[in-house]
Amino acid sequence: MHCIKGITLMRHPPFFTVMQNQSSPLDNAATDGVGLVNVEMFELAPVSMWLEDFSGVKKLLDTWREAGVTDLRSYLQADLSRVHECTLNIRVLQVNRKTLQLFEADDLDHLIANLGKVFRDDMLHTHIEELLQVWEGKHEFSSHSVNYTLSGKRLDIQLNARILPGYEDNWSRVLLAVEDVTERETARRTSSRIAKTMHAGCSSIRRSRCGWKISARSSACSATCARSASRISACSPMCIRSSSNAACRRSASSTSTSRR
Repeated sequence: MHCIKGITLMRHPPFFTVMQNQSSPLDNAATDGVGLVNVEMFELAPVSMWLEDFSGVKKLLDTWREAGVTDLRSYLQADLSRVHECTLNIRVLQVNRKTLQLFEADDLDHLIANLGKVFRDDMLHTHIEELLQVWEGKHEFSSHSVNYTLSGKRLDIQLNARILPGYEDNWSRVLLAVEDVTERETARRTSSRIAKTMHAGCSSIRRSRCGWKISARSSACSATCARSASRISACSPMCIRSSSNAACRRSASSTSTSRR
């Protein structure tokens, strides 16, 4: 079985660069019952894969704990520079081909030299959730986060990570899988925006073709506006027709009663 070649880390602020053919970072690092991490499986995985060293993060969290920090969430939210300090203590050891493709990097060195463009903005807030999970002693963590390609394109991602067996005490080997869910999240945001717009449109209707005021709580309008985004384009005319017809019926009934 071939394993990913070892690496020597060389400091390259604010992150780290990688050189090959030294000691092995994956030697004796087993996954769930499948033995050593296989280089072909890692390289050919259909999702972005990262091998990282979180030992610096563990030391930082241990320091804060010893200093009396008990509520990590509040501590980090009070000063996001502390979250950024944690990211600076993460060492990227290896990534696969899908990662280079997804983040538009030429090679590993190119990606590492530009990690400041990848991890920024919204990512700091979601990184708090990841830190909380390992702070609580979990060996696996996940989050919905935002990254950016080197050209600046936003990526919505689903991250799932595991501290590899044998490294639970120092977190020096963490395997991360990053799935690009941008298309799904973009569709969800679009659907939500359309639904809100159509609901506002239904609520703003005040008068039907018969001249009657239409309640914003019209059951026909509310029911139609609650439909899925795939059918929401039909909401407005349906709301108007249903409400107008109801108003017309009320008008006819009222007229008939008055004549009696």
